[in-house]
Amino acid sequence: MIRACCTEPIGATFGGSGLGVIVALQFFNAQDWQKALLASGATIGLMFGPLVVMLIARWGIRVNRAASVLFMTAAPGFCLAAFAPTLNVFMLGVLAGIPLLTAAAPLITAIWEQNVPSTARGRVFSQVVIVSAAVALCISLLISFVIRDDIERFRPIFILMSLLCLGAAAAVWRIPTQPVPRSRHHASPFSSMRLMWENRMFGYLCMGQMLLGIGNLATIPLRVEYLASTDRGLGHSAGLVLILTVAVPEAGRLLSTRLWGRLFDHMHFVVLRLTINLIFAASIVFFFIPNMICIITGSLLFGIATGGGKIAWSLWVTRYAPPDKTADYMGVHTFLTGLRGIIAPQAAYAALAVLTLQQVGWIGTALILAATAMLLFVLPTKSDRDHAESA
Repeated sequence: MIRACCTEPIGATFGGSGLGVIVALQFFNAQDWQKALLASGATIGLMFGPLVVMLIARWGIRVNRAASVLFMTAAPGFCLAAFAPTLNVFMLGVLAGIPLLTAAAPLITAIWEQNVPSTARGRVFSQVVIVSAAVALCISLLISFVIRDDIERFRPIFILMSLLCLGAAAAVWRIPTQPVPRSRHHASPFSSMRLMWENRMFGYLCMGQMLLGIGNLATIPLRVEYLASTDRGLGHSAGLVLILTVAVPEAGRLLSTRLWGRLFDHMHFVVLRLTINLIFAASIVFFFIPNMICIITGSLLFGIATGGGKIAWSLWVTRYAPPDKTADYMGVHTFLTGLRGIIAPQAAYAALAVLTLQQVGWIGTALILAATAMLLFVLPTKSDRDHAESA
């Protein structure tokens, strides 16, 4: 819980539509490709998931120790960004910090698999998320208050994020874990990708989530563009943009997480994923209607969907992976997440050359609905539900 209370505020503040993009837009006057690259920062690290798992398996390093080292080495990046005199230095700092945090994602899932029984995993995970989301909400409101209408006040916030990285490193070091068992899936960083066709249901769900992720991640950075840009959007202040893109979604996530945790323990994953997808699609539709009530509604729905998505994204491989292969399965999942996280923002900003923000939003919604339609073909029946859960 202490580890999550340190990392969740960083994720909330520097997600695809977070502070890094706002600073790049309003302080450094960044170009579209630079904003897209910053928006991809968190997902770049996810692509290193299979490499991280392979290395710690080969070297016999305990899962918690490896995660702690990654968190510790992320701290200097945020310090560099805090004192950055130019956009290039700022980008270097952010892109040296955020990816190291997210590269630990397969390790965090392995920690949960090793320490919490499957029957209570969703419930216990949701309890941790609720507390950490409350902390993230308070910190995001504090950041919004500090910045208000002057984006030049961003520097102390990056120093705070550096300290949170060190706090997370200290906390995760204390969690008991075992090394990842070495197997043939560790011959190279991409050997674990074969799991997608060895376990066909896992592979099919990965492909469906690829469509979902591209549709969702393409629209997340555009939320900042839509709210903050004076040329393309509504031209709101940085403080208001942070409230609408960080604080309101965090509130929605906080309110819904406990319910999502219980649903994860008792609902078939395909049904759960389908429900989350539909809420994500609705959030995009509402958000890009130029009306403050609709924007707040879309932002709140996005937070509610993120509450379920956080649990599903972090734990779903435990439904389909053997216990000793959890980190390998998660490495595949995080790599694909990172891949779409790089593709989606770049494609979205490129599309703005010929399309409006709202039109790109509709395309993102269509991709999410296509991913949802894929799930209809693997909905469980009463006779095969148990088999699907243990596949």
